[in-house]
Amino acid sequence: MPILAKVYARILVEHSHHRSTAAALEHSMKALPERRMLLRISEVAEALSISRSSAYVLIHAGEIPVLRIGRSVRVSADDLQAWIRASSSTL
Repeated sequence: MPILAKVYARILVEHSHHRSTAAALEHSMKALPERRMLLRISEVAEALSISRSSAYVLIHAGEIPVLRIGRSVRVSADDLQAWIRASSSTL
């Protein structure tokens, strides 16, 4: 279970008067996928088997779509897979 799901479930258990609601939430959290939704640039570079510098070049050029959260730059795993499919179909 992802760490945030565990935290939310625990908060709900500790602060809820209805244990059945907490159990239902914890059960639904187990169904969440284990893979991460957002990747750091180093993870993008590793996934593409390129250097971090090359990943930054692709991002700066607008080739790979990014999500900015404050000063952090993240790439959606789904967007990266779509970009790979689109890029490979043009070869």
